[in-house]
Amino acid sequence: MNERSSRAVVPIDDLSPTAKRLLEGARRLLERSGYASLTLDAVAREAGESKSLIRYHFGSKQGLLLALVDWLMHEYTAEQRRLVSGVLDGEDRLHRLVESLIAMMHDTTSYRLFFDLMSNLVQDPEMRPRAAGLLLMWRNLTASVLLPSQAEGVPKEVMTLSSMTLALADGLALQLLADPDSVDVHQAMSIWEKSLVAALSAGPE
Repeated sequence: MNERSSRAVVPIDDLSPTAKRLLEGARRLLERSGYASLTLDAVAREAGESKSLIRYHFGSKQGLLLALVDWLMHEYTAEQRRLVSGVLDGEDRLHRLVESLIAMMHDTTSYRLFFDLMSNLVQDPEMRPRAAGLLLMWRNLTASVLLPSQAEGVPKEVMTLSSMTLALADGLALQLLADPDSVDVHQAMSIWEKSLVAALSAGPE
């Protein structure tokens, strides 16, 4: 990847109107026709822009796809960021985290787009490190919600709980996509919330 496509992706609200239209066009295409439809020509046509502008704003198709998954990740983690910066703490903050994950799982359209993008990005050796970085950011943010607001550093056990929390959310979301009646998400997350409270109360082993 060139320098433009490998650098940190700019948040969509900070992009130029043209770059924003290109990303929105790519998202509509992904939602309507899946990952295979995301050619440079198709994205430019959907956005009503020149194909050359994709390379100008994102460096390459890879840069555009990374910006797209970054946009989705930004939406998913909005509540976690609010919780980290807010006044809630302890079990109240943990409960809000669980509620936000349940709401995210039920946004089946966005979750389908996320799965479609990530399953393809991790197969590309050039894009895999950036995809891994976005997932690490999500794990770190979730771990910060699990910890008391005054905590310094993140214990390994908390990072493990964060990874397990997101793995559970992804797995339940996948089951909802396949069969909406296959799983009681509220019950599953309620059980997990109690497990988190117990594990965090016990402290490190």
